[in-house]
Amino acid sequence: MIGNFFNMVIPGTVGGDIVKGFYLARNEGAYKGRSSGILIIDRVIGLLALALIGVVGTIYLSKQYSGLLIAYRYELWSILVIISVLLVFFIGFMIAGKNERVRKKLKEIALRVLRQGFFYNMVEGFGAVTKRRRYLTYAFFISIGAQAICLVGLLNLINLTDELMPDIISL
Repeated sequence: MIGNFFNMVIPGTVGGDIVKGFYLARNEGAYKGRSSGILIIDRVIGLLALALIGVVGTIYLSKQYSGLLIAYRYELWSILVIISVLLVFFIGFMIAGKNERVRKKLKEIALRVLRQGFFYNMVEGFGAVTKRRRYLTYAFFISIGAQAICLVGLLNLINLTDELMPDIISL
């Protein structure tokens, strides 16, 4: 609830997560930072879900309004490539995170580089999440649903106005 309050009060959408991470880290005891790692994974999943919706929307609109978007074709392809690379990286992260040997090796590297402090425990939180791919998959699809509902609501608000909006506003 504290995180929600700060999401509403502070401009932007990450303010509440920063406060949540601070409170969680303060109260975690021996594993300070583990919950903050889980919060970061949650944000990454939300970003990837929004990126996937953006890719699908961009492909659809580029087919629908190809004449209007022809001037932006290089920018659109660049965005599609970047988002595709991010999605492939995330899927690879999920697959590699399931493998016990890979997790153990990454844990050893993190221990050497980060020592056993806050950031090491944050990486430990990443590992805790990747052990259960099913939860990551559920979180990803729930995030896609939530983002889609928000976008549909915004598009409906745009359609409620009597003003003549350009077709490109959908993009």
